[in-house]
Amino acid sequence: MAYLVRISGTVLSSLLYECANAEADIEGFFLGSLSFRTTLASDDSTDLAFEKREDFILIHGFQILSEKPYDSQGNMIKQIIKSQQADISSLVGYFKFRRQSEACLSIRDQLWMQSYSKNIPHGCIAILSSNLNTISDKSTQTYSFAFWDMKNPVNKIPIQITNMTESTLDYKKFMSNAPYKPLTTSSSQILPQTISPQDIIDQYDTMYEESIKALKLSADKVMEKERELAALKKRLQR
Repeated sequence: MAYLVRISGTVLSSLLYECANAEADIEGFFLGSLSFRTTLASDDSTDLAFEKREDFILIHGFQILSEKPYDSQGNMIKQIIKSQQADISSLVGYFKFRRQSEACLSIRDQLWMQSYSKNIPHGCIAILSSNLNTISDKSTQTYSFAFWDMKNPVNKIPIQITNMTESTLDYKKFMSNAPYKPLTTSSSQILPQTISPQDIIDQYDTMYEESIKALKLSADKVMEKERELAALKKRLQR
């Protein structure tokens, strides 16, 4: 099954922050839910639209593990998982952070994927890495990451970073950053709580008004400093 991974920019940046400040390479679980949406599509063979299903994994958070939940052969150690994450229904994947390496799967990673998929029905695995930049590059590190379906180590699956768009008209793509809480009457196919579009528009309006007030205050301060500077120049000329 082909998946699309959806993760908010806040969660991804938080994860990269933890990776950058970790004393050693880290690993952990992705927390979230599995869902799908149905859209209408068409092709050149017919003029009639047909339904197209798109399955995607929603990642709402992550959990850094203090102990690897698998052995040297990549076999899952259930006791370790239960001791660190009692509710496995919220697990939707696994991530590994490695410094100075390529974002690719090792043999043990693939063995771990097989063991994971036998015990947890759905999920993805992500390999994250960071590399030091050259002296000419002023930034410190460059990050790279890739995602795979736990049942398919061959092809990478696309990732969609939500809540990071250049247009406020894309508010309908908003994705909640709240921690995932499974319901007692459902299992994996759970959509996040629907957020009112009017609430999001009101938030944008409030942010706009506050930004304009802050800009006006800053402009007034600059103009005042300019007047003081002009007066000092006149005094020096005299």
